[in-house]
Amino acid sequence: MTDPEPGPVREATASALLLHRSHGQWLVGLILHPRYGVWMASGGHIESAEPPSDAVLREVREETGLRVRLIPGPALLAPAGWPHPSEPAPWLTASVRVDPDSHTAEPHIHIDHMYLAVATDVHEGLGEQGEADHPLGWFGAARLQTTPGIGPDFRALALDVLHRLGTCTASDPEALAAHLADSTAPEPAGDGAPAGSCER
Repeated sequence: MTDPEPGPVREATASALLLHRSHGQWLVGLILHPRYGVWMASGGHIESAEPPSDAVLREVREETGLRVRLIPGPALLAPAGWPHPSEPAPWLTASVRVDPDSHTAEPHIHIDHMYLAVATDVHEGLGEQGEADHPLGWFGAARLQTTPGIGPDFRALALDVLHRLGTCTASDPEALAAHLADSTAPEPAGDGAPAGSCER
């Protein structure tokens, strides 16, 4: 019996869709990736012994210059007396096939822990943000649908998140998490019509 052929290299990464509310509208922050030339979520590789939640905060700070607060992802509640501290949960975990990069010189897979995060005190135009490594752009639903160069996976995800947020006015990550978890989010309307509101 022979050993099975090894599969592609798998590497742990963490990324975040950045959220900011401006003039009554939710916006999604994406970076312009210097190598791929597309707008995508901020993120990168998880370092040894680094929790994914720490990794995504570090990557966002390095790439955008922003300090953000993570919106807790859906997770089971620990039972009473549970002795172990919890880590912030991502909203999605996905296997993403990627081309060779500075870490791995062959096609490989990123096991991406995908978070949502709230940013404050931001500049909403395209361009550099503070001491950022990458240009950062802010996109509403209409602009997400018309701007070229947005990765189709991130375009679909960002539109879905904006639709779920609707006209929610909460700014606290816990309240936003509750609203997002409660939303049913049918297919986003072509005009970016919101799903609903919250006042938490």
